[in-house]
Amino acid sequence: MSTFYSWTFLGLSLVLCSQCKNEPTVAKNADSGYLDIHHIDTTVSPGDNYFKYVNETWNKTTTIPSTEVGVGSFFDLQTKSEEALLEVCKEAAAVKDAAPGSLEQRVGDLYTSIMDTAAIEAKGFNPLKPIFERIDQIKNQDDLIAFASLQQINGNNILFGFSVNPDDKNSSKNIAQFLQGGIGLPDRDYYFRSDEQSKAVRVAYHTYLKKIFMLIGDDSTKAMAHADEVIRLESNIAKGHFTNVELRDPQKNYNKYGAGQLQKMSPGLDWNKLKSQMLIKTDSLMIGQPSFFTSLDKLIKATPVDQWKPYLKATTVSNSYNSLSKAFADAGFEFFQKTLSGRQEPQPRWKYAANVVDSRIGDLSGQLYVKKHFDAKAKARMTELIDNLTATYGDHIKSLEWMSEITKTKALEKLAAITRKIGYPDKWKTYDSLVITKNDYFQNRINTDRNAYFKAIAKIDQPVDKTEW
Repeated sequence: MSTFYSWTFLGLSLVLCSQCKNEPTVAKNADSGYLDIHHIDTTVSPGDNYFKYVNETWNKTTTIPSTEVGVGSFFDLQTKSEEALLEVCKEAAAVKDAAPGSLEQRVGDLYTSIMDTAAIEAKGFNPLKPIFERIDQIKNQDDLIAFASLQQINGNNILFGFSVNPDDKNSSKNIAQFLQGGIGLPDRDYYFRSDEQSKAVRVAYHTYLKKIFMLIGDDSTKAMAHADEVIRLESNIAKGHFTNVELRDPQKNYNKYGAGQLQKMSPGLDWNKLKSQMLIKTDSLMIGQPSFFTSLDKLIKATPVDQWKPYLKATTVSNSYNSLSKAFADAGFEFFQKTLSGRQEPQPRWKYAANVVDSRIGDLSGQLYVKKHFDAKAKARMTELIDNLTATYGDHIKSLEWMSEITKTKALEKLAAITRKIGYPDKWKTYDSLVITKNDYFQNRINTDRNAYFKAIAKIDQPVDKTEW
């Protein structure tokens, strides 16, 4: 998780900023903001139901904005953070002749490329055509695996999931992890549940698939057939997935495999070639759900390669619809945001742009953000505050009568071992090779995905950097 990918960080920066740069204030009364008693429901006894006593009036009178999926203080804090980041993006974009590779150039140009909907509209789905050409050239199973492997590098996750994370049983070391994937619905149960809501989701998904196939050139009949094929194929992929209950079993999802075990698990997949294509250099992999890869191996063998092509195109569109023309963005919103998430209207474009900048180059926009909202003096003040809290807590531990001396020693060791991450990192992530331009949002997405991928694989089998945010 990146430093600035968490809205908690951004919101905390704003809160800390207001506390650090302003004069100290005294607690406000109920009418002035800090303590709001107007939502208390006095018809409910707090002794009978304290939650309703405090919140019931708010529950009855509050509505979720049509562009949001929830409402409350944390959503308000998120919006304030987004507004603050918007200022940073606009100021960066306004810098004329910013030096190539500078903070202002890359933050400003990424923001500009996202906001330039006219340029995005003019391109239509042309950015996908080279990818579709590669899909049309797939002739056999090896080509299919090679395509999926190479697309992982570009952020187009197809067939399976991949990440680099600390080893659950050796948290000081990173390991490459392969996970179940390959489906367009949130989890396997969406394909098989028979309740009316699940059926409605599948109908909506079919409608979405038909729509995007028509947008890329199919007539209605062909689009319908391709949508049928995709859902049928994804249903077969989903059969190999762990259930949600199985995914909660940490032991069952911890499977460290060497080369021999990998080939035994899925004989049809050349894991050495796959690792080479993904630029992964390691002998040991974490396979989250081995039975998924066994099932996928069998499915690839049993399914004619031409039946995979509509699925590959649909998945590619679904992974990139927000960087394509409005027709694709609208189709994606209607299903993924509205049907699945409950958002009734798209968020303003600026909110989307701010979130993308934050998620893709957070340590660049973050440097500009903290200059404006949480500078070194603010961080120093919070460090001093935590120093005082830590010292007081240590004194408290030392004075406990019920705690033995050896236990106190251990408690103080734990207290001293707490890693502080205040406001922003002492060492920022670098993006030395990342190229961002102001007129090609689709390519900027690929460039940032590739940059993140290469950073990730460089960590394989390396010690975990506990100072990284």
